[in-house]
Amino acid sequence: MNVTFYKNYSDNKAVNKTLEIVSVLSAEWLDNTSVLSPVFIVSGGDNILSCNYVYCDRAQRYYFVKDIQVNAGGQKIIICEGVDTLQTYKNYLLSQNFHIIRDSEKPTFTKDAKLPMKPYKKVDTIKFEESEFNLNTANEYSYNYVLVCAGGGSGTSETE
Repeated sequence: MNVTFYKNYSDNKAVNKTLEIVSVLSAEWLDNTSVLSPVFIVSGGDNILSCNYVYCDRAQRYYFVKDIQVNAGGQKIIICEGVDTLQTYKNYLLSQNFHIIRDSEKPTFTKDAKLPMKPYKKVDTIKFEESEFNLNTANEYSYNYVLVCAGGGSGTSETE
C-alpha cells in the first residue's frame, strides 16, 4: 500500500485543508493496528519526519500524525491519532445541504435551545461595604470570594 505524507497548514476542523505533499512511500501496517488509529512502518523517507498528516490508499482515509519514530534499522514508525473524517469524506460533505441545530463552540452564534446563553458576557463588581467582606478593608490575610451568576438558564427571565 502507499501512504502519502503531507504537511497540513490548516486547522484540524477545516474541511478544505491546505496540504503540501512531501512524499509518497510504500508502507506496511503494524500488526494488530486499527484502521481508525493505524501505525505504519516505512523505509527511507528521511524528509517525512516533519509531516503531520497522511493519506493511506488502502484504507482510503486521511489521518492526523501523532508521532514519527525511527527504529534502530532506520525504518520510520508513523503513529496516527485518528481519522480526519472531514477530509476523508469531504466530497460527500460538500455535496450535502445541512440544517445546523446544535453548535458546541463557545461563543455560539447558532440559536440552541439546550444552551440558552448569549454569546457575550457582562461583568459587575459590587462592593459589600456593610458586610464582613469589604474590598476597602481587605488585605493579604482576608478571604476573597467570587460569585458568578447566570440568569434565565431554564428559559425564564429571572435568576433562579
